[in-house]
Amino acid sequence: MESKLAIRVFWPRRLGGYGIAVESLNEELDTGLAAKRIRKPDLLLRRPAEGALGVCVDYHGGVHEGPERHRIDDERMNELLALGMRPYVLWRQQYQSMRYMDELFDHQIRAELGLRTPRPTHARAAVELARRRALLAELNAIDGTRWGASQKGRTVQSALEEVERAEWELKQAEGR
Repeated sequence: MESKLAIRVFWPRRLGGYGIAVESLNEELDTGLAAKRIRKPDLLLRRPAEGALGVCVDYHGGVHEGPERHRIDDERMNELLALGMRPYVLWRQQYQSMRYMDELFDHQIRAELGLRTPRPTHARAAVELARRRALLAELNAIDGTRWGASQKGRTVQSALEEVERAEWELKQAEGR
């Protein structure tokens, strides 16, 4: 899931991503604490620097459920905070929510990283949204347990048709 999240984050907007640079995936960071714990944020977007927090994002799926796992995750969060990181956590439901992802990456994280918030025209915003939906559908269709795609081809096809409609409407709006 980290790889799918990374694609959504760093791919350019024209391909359905958020266009935010990902520095690394699962890179080891030494927290420097007495226990010398090594932590591996799923996505490292910025390292801690003088006057600026580092920024990382972790995906939490079903393996993160349960009280013992919550305790471990809380400990990990504290260690990342002590290292000078601003850790963000995404649960599966949030990852699937276009509204949540848009708010988190286009507004919150972009502001944290000092990047401008995209302000496309209404027609261009519709195209970008359709492309983000198509990318999500394509990533969801990838079967992570065996090579190939799952049986979600119709969802992907429908999303790609939505992109075509939005692009046609953009061309009409721009008078081309």
